[in-house]
Amino acid sequence: MKEIQEIKEATEAADSNIDPEERVVLEKRAAPIRSLYDSGAPLYTRARFEKALQQLNQSVAGTLENNEFKIEGMDGKIHAMPFRVTREEYSKGAKPSLLYDTIQNKTVPHLMHSSNVYVSIKPCLWLLDDDSDAGSVAELSQLFSDHKKEWEATPQFGALKTLIASNPMLSGARRVVGFALGRLAPWPLSKVLYPDNLYHSIKQYALLLSMRELIAESSGRKVQEILCFAQDPILGPIALGTLEKLGVTVLDDPAAFLEVDDATVMISISPNVPVRQIITDIARPAGIIWNKGSLEEAERHHWTDPTSTRVEAMIKNEYVDLMLPSYEPFGNRTRLYVRKE
Repeated sequence: MKEIQEIKEATEAADSNIDPEERVVLEKRAAPIRSLYDSGAPLYTRARFEKALQQLNQSVAGTLENNEFKIEGMDGKIHAMPFRVTREEYSKGAKPSLLYDTIQNKTVPHLMHSSNVYVSIKPCLWLLDDDSDAGSVAELSQLFSDHKKEWEATPQFGALKTLIASNPMLSGARRVVGFALGRLAPWPLSKVLYPDNLYHSIKQYALLLSMRELIAESSGRKVQEILCFAQDPILGPIALGTLEKLGVTVLDDPAAFLEVDDATVMISISPNVPVRQIITDIARPAGIIWNKGSLEEAERHHWTDPTSTRVEAMIKNEYVDLMLPSYEPFGNRTRLYVRKE
């Protein structure tokens, strides 16, 4: 795609334009991080996410001590950052969320942008999307139903159904979790700029709901027995109401990461957060649906969800690729990985 080529050209230019002396400084900053990472030190931990979630909630309540967000870094030390959510900001739809650094943001000179290389998660404010252009919950629900039926009529859906029914690891899952699947309703501007991609997000949510239903069907359980979560700060009131109606529990960032366990099937397709690196550090889900990564691309170009040596080692050593048939709304590099018995 044109935009991907533009990203590649921009990042290659950025790398070549780094002053030699600046490169030496950046590489010196990166060296201890690379050493920690290679020794197994995590970028992310459950304990850090639990602490971060607690503090984000406190910021909304106005009880965050000294308006400081404190988090453990890769060096094992506690790092403090000023953070405050005013009542006015919250009343206007701003919600606290997190920014995430990847290993590339800490160790690759032309991708480094952090002033504190030891910290991987930082607080931020995210403005709630005004998705009134989607119409009503009833209208968006109908649109979702139409696209879910369309997806379930494809041979790719049939292949997925067979894969789940024949794999005990998948059919035995107790929950499904979707990360950064998008806005649900098409962006108005997308109708002009990306008319071929209008309904990718809604199809990905259809995959989330289908996965839940197929797991229940293949294991003889009720659909309601399979928990279903989604996390994406972009979701607006109409989308939230629609997903609630569909039985999806939408969680604030980073709560959904804490829901992923060894009986989870998780879905994340071209997200704008580093889901791969996060999940690799904190969980070993039963099943993973995400895009196949490239270490070369991750080191050369700016991606929001790059792979890493640690991610690739997990996939190679602990998972089996079930070769999910390509379906354009999910991307042609999307894979279904299942944890080895």
